[in-house]
Amino acid sequence: MIVTVRLYATLRDLTPDRKGVVELSLPDGSTVAVMIARLGIPPGVVRKVFVGGIAQEESHVLQPGDEVGVFPPIAGGAPGMMAARRTLTMKLKKGVRQMVDEAKARITTLSLEEARARHGKDDVVFVDLRDVRELERDGMIPGAYHCPRGMLEFWIDPESPYHKEIFASGKEFVFYCNLAGRSALAADVARQMGLERVCEMGGGFAAWQGAGFPVAERPRRRPA
Repeated sequence: MIVTVRLYATLRDLTPDRKGVVELSLPDGSTVAVMIARLGIPPGVVRKVFVGGIAQEESHVLQPGDEVGVFPPIAGGAPGMMAARRTLTMKLKKGVRQMVDEAKARITTLSLEEARARHGKDDVVFVDLRDVRELERDGMIPGAYHCPRGMLEFWIDPESPYHKEIFASGKEFVFYCNLAGRSALAADVARQMGLERVCEMGGGFAAWQGAGFPVAERPRRRPA
């Protein structure tokens, strides 16, 4: 099976082109631990692994087509402090994994091929929900409209002083983030607020980029 792995920060140096994206062939039923070993990453170097935008343990079994993000330890963290933080637990009524799963059950998720077919159509707007630093570092889908996730509700609401007219255009909105976690929550919120033609792009920007689809630099603002 094939999985797409995106390595972050110092882990990018493990890829030949240092871009950090690897199409990895693994035996069916492989776990995250097997994937890490196949990548040649030494023990203790990986801090977090996200599969489809959801944090997973090394025992998690991967599926064909999974989009995986691998993160190194936080720079400057003292081992004792990190260990102490891991012992602190906070009981939540609902965790982010459950929230994303529930959101995905209520929204429409497009495959990469379906999203690619919609790209460039006059009545479709791709909405990039990532942080501006992600756009500057990795680029974005050409023609996408950048709406930081933290401003989405305020930009949608016509009674908000921050309202953006594009969200009242009646067009279809395809939300995407990096690994399709934020986009699921955003599409669900937009649907609840009343946007009827809204969906998310499965796999996120990492999958789009990994598939070799078009990527553009973030447009620069013109000087006033």
